[in-house]
Amino acid sequence: MIALLLCTVAQLAMPPMEAEVTGTVRDAETGRVLVGATVLAVDAGRSATTNEQGRYAISELPAGPQHIAVRSLGHAPYAFHAVVPRHGTLELNVALQRLPTRLPIVEVRWLRGTPGVRGEGAGASEGRSVSFSELSRHPQLSEPDFLRAMSGGDVTVAAETPGGLHVRGGGSDQTAYTIDGVPVFNPYHTSDLMGGWNPDAMDGARLASDLPGASALSSTLQLTSRSPGSRISGRGAWSTSHARVAVDGPLGLGNAAFLLSGRSAWPAALAPEDDPTFIRGRSGDLMAKLEVPLTTGHFRLFVTGSNDRLNLSPNANSAGDSGVAVRRNSFGWNSGAAAAQWRSVTRRGDSLVLAGWRSATSARARWIEEGALTLAADRVDYGAQATLSRTGATFRTEYGARAERPTMTYRVDGDSGTVNALRTTDPLFTLFGDGERTIGGVLGVGARASAVLFNGRMHLAPALRARWSITERLTISGTVARSHQFAQSLRNPESVVGHVFPADLFIGAGHGVLPVARSDELAMAAAFEPAPGVVTRVGAYTRQMEGVAMVAPVEGAPFLRSRPRAGNATATGAFAEGQVTSSRYNMLARYGVQSVRYHLGTSSYVPSFGARHLLDGGVTLFPSTATSVRVGATAALGRRVTPTLGPVEWESCNLRDRGCEFAGSPRTDPAQTGVARAPAYVRVDVSARRHMHLQLGGRSAELAVYGTYSNLLSRFNVLTYGLANGVPEALEMRPQSPLVVGLEWRF
Repeated sequence: MIALLLCTVAQLAMPPMEAEVTGTVRDAETGRVLVGATVLAVDAGRSATTNEQGRYAISELPAGPQHIAVRSLGHAPYAFHAVVPRHGTLELNVALQRLPTRLPIVEVRWLRGTPGVRGEGAGASEGRSVSFSELSRHPQLSEPDFLRAMSGGDVTVAAETPGGLHVRGGGSDQTAYTIDGVPVFNPYHTSDLMGGWNPDAMDGARLASDLPGASALSSTLQLTSRSPGSRISGRGAWSTSHARVAVDGPLGLGNAAFLLSGRSAWPAALAPEDDPTFIRGRSGDLMAKLEVPLTTGHFRLFVTGSNDRLNLSPNANSAGDSGVAVRRNSFGWNSGAAAAQWRSVTRRGDSLVLAGWRSATSARARWIEEGALTLAADRVDYGAQATLSRTGATFRTEYGARAERPTMTYRVDGDSGTVNALRTTDPLFTLFGDGERTIGGVLGVGARASAVLFNGRMHLAPALRARWSITERLTISGTVARSHQFAQSLRNPESVVGHVFPADLFIGAGHGVLPVARSDELAMAAAFEPAPGVVTRVGAYTRQMEGVAMVAPVEGAPFLRSRPRAGNATATGAFAEGQVTSSRYNMLARYGVQSVRYHLGTSSYVPSFGARHLLDGGVTLFPSTATSVRVGATAALGRRVTPTLGPVEWESCNLRDRGCEFAGSPRTDPAQTGVARAPAYVRVDVSARRHMHLQLGGRSAELAVYGTYSNLLSRFNVLTYGLANGVPEALEMRPQSPLVVGLEWRF
């Protein structure tokens, strides 16, 4: 942290310059310049074409090692490494060898106004975002994962646990998730190493609350799927946690293109067969996308799915399952979405987007605790949306309509019959608008509003925002907003079982089940970029939430067995972030302080994600253009946890102990929610990666090996406290051990 601050101060006097790679591309035999050659910065996703003098220029490149690929018709492709400086110009001249190529017959047709499938406009609201290339350089990730890359400051994730994002004091079910604007549910896998999507199928992610028509109390993680290229390419990996692959390219039918991705995880691959305390299960996800020009626009069809199944021993004593057939606790959840979208862009830059989708999730559980409980929770949403956007030199507007029909059922059965049964089917009709205008080139003002007709009542959600660009490098912004949410989860977030069963168990508002949740928020932030490669950001916020589902203060099991109850919550906090990027390193540091409290009647508690102080950061070093070393640290102080009752065997996933362990049927005492103070959580991991380049069949390919060693300081971090036979015992998180070893490729 101190090193980062010193580096930041040292950069304040540097002039604002941009890093640029330039050069000339020539024929290796004749020396003549090549016109129309393509030069691509692969990791950054930026490219340029040589002019009549054979010159090219790629600007605004991030500092550090970059893969540069050069292609020209009739010449062999060439790829090499380049170390991009923080600012200034790097001259790279290339000579290509001749390679005669027989071209197929190409049918050329005029498609007027054919746009790309993305492009949200320059006026998008501020929000945390990360691209795929930035993901690969993140100092804290054992495996690439867009969900965990969003944590830090005012956004938290449960340590060493699968699950969602907690944004500014909100529960994980208050954060929504979309792929290309289409809602997806329960994007969590059983292992805490990754979220529910294959990162190789995504271009980037953005966390913000300005998704048109969406109803989320905290924020929405918006993922953008990868656009297929003009020729077949692929990415993939195999590691001790999972295997993944993604392939894209032209379909060979007109201008159609495709993307296919799949991933399979194995949390129990190395687990001893004779030890029932280890988790048994499987998980995976898939995605398929088709893109094709259609009339004056672009049509896209995609499907995505995620599936998890696991079973656990109900006995914390491993001998309890020996030699006899014992019913095991079991959990499973899946999610999927199918969508069709059409986008058209006019010559003036106006765009029309039409979309329709079906999104669904289901969860099943069998819980053995003084009898057996079975859970069945399902949600199916049908939706359609039309959005019209206009962009000018000083303004941006977006408005549209959205219709949704969600059907949610929640049922818990016991040995003696039905314990709880709920069902909601109320549709939602939403009109929304968003506009932003720049005044004098330095002041931006915007407003957003939505009106949702639900259960015979109109719910209005206005928002005002302002942004003042004091200089080109310093910006101050503020937002005041109201938001609503029409479905909430009935899972007990304070149960230790959530560390293996993170799925949200949705039920809709209305009909005496739950009220419509509401949040009022005021936030301010300042962003300062004193020099290229140096970014700092500070902010503060305060939130008041009403109608929030309360499960932990009334339920000791992993999921609710009684009628839902609602309470209130407050969250106030501040955060600071800093990042320094150079050609040989990338440093990151973030700090957040928060006060989060949930209220039900006359009682209140601090949730497990409401740690008082949150710190994380790290550094990625590039000793050479093909090698990187990462050191990442995470700390949480002022933690509160809910003790467990009954014996439990727990161990985070690691290679030393050959997998992940969870055994027992622990419960909580609702009266003890959040009462235990846990010691500070501190963890340091170190990772290394080495890659090489190959030529396979005339194509460039990249092969890499990587690994991570976790908890380098061998700190005894406490998950929670268990009470078995009247004796309290601390449950340890991940020990010092190897975490991931893997092989990655790209072609």
